[in-house]
Amino acid sequence: MRADIAPGGIFPDYELTDHTKARRRLSELQGNDPMILMLARGHYCPKDHQQHLELASFYSKITVAGARATAPRTAL
Repeated sequence: MRADIAPGGIFPDYELTDHTKARRRLSELQGNDPMILMLARGHYCPKDHQQHLELASFYSKITVAGARATAPRTAL
C-alpha cells in the first residue's frame, strides 16, 4: 500500500474521467459531505461484486446521513 493512502487518512484529490467523459476531481464530487470511495478491480471479481451488492443495500442509509458513495473504475 502507498504511504500516502492510509485508513482514516485524507485521500489524494485525483482527477478522473466520469461517465460523460468530463474530467472531475474527487473534491468536486465530495463537496463538504463525507464520501465513501470504493476502489475495485471490477464487477467481474466475485469479492468486488459482493462488496457492490452490500454497499447498494446500505445506500439509502448512506445518503440520509449526507454521505456520497462513488466507485471509480478503469476503462473497459
